[in-house]
Amino acid sequence: MTRHFTLLSFIGLVIWNCDQSAVIDSNEAMRYLNNDDYYFLDVRTFKEHQIKSIPNTDCIPVQEVEQRIEELDKYRKKR
Repeated sequence: MTRHFTLLSFIGLVIWNCDQSAVIDSNEAMRYLNNDDYYFLDVRTFKEHQIKSIPNTDCIPVQEVEQRIEELDKYRKKR
């Protein structure tokens, strides 16, 4: 129950913040991508992910995250 609430809260915050997207420069983005403390998950559709994506990122469409949340447990300690 707590995990689902946390997930729904996170998704809500992401949607709420879409109008206020953070902007980072390419150097900062590369620091995050090259840092093993971070995990990047693409929540777009598989088709969108195939067209253009950050290299070496996993894709779980946002519509499937709740059903597939266990797949993310191994990344729990990442940022």
